[in-house]
Amino acid sequence: MGKMESVPDITSIVAWHRELAKVMGVNSLPNDQARRLTMHLLFDETYAEMTGKEGWACYVERLLTASELTLLLFSHFYTKLLAHNGVKQYPTFQQHAESDLLDKLDQALFAKRIAAH
Repeated sequence: MGKMESVPDITSIVAWHRELAKVMGVNSLPNDQARRLTMHLLFDETYAEMTGKEGWACYVERLLTASELTLLLFSHFYTKLLAHNGVKQYPTFQQHAESDLLDKLDQALFAKRIAAH
């Protein structure tokens, strides 16, 4: 059997963002917006007139660790949820980062396996 590589599970990341919003006590983003934000952060998709961050390519090229990529998504979703809900000040995301939410995001990012070519 060939080598296996992980790929991000976009659907699971969108579902994860809804759980984060619930824990934060705010409304989640519409699913299409959460998906676009995910694609923007991981790949080269434009979001709100900003070019993609290409986080996944940086991870594959070992410019970001798995933990750094997870925190990239976590922190961006956290701030987008605050802005979406008009929240001007909110405690640091550290309190939520210490919950099992980081583990769940990590699972969505890295658990899906495909055969490498």
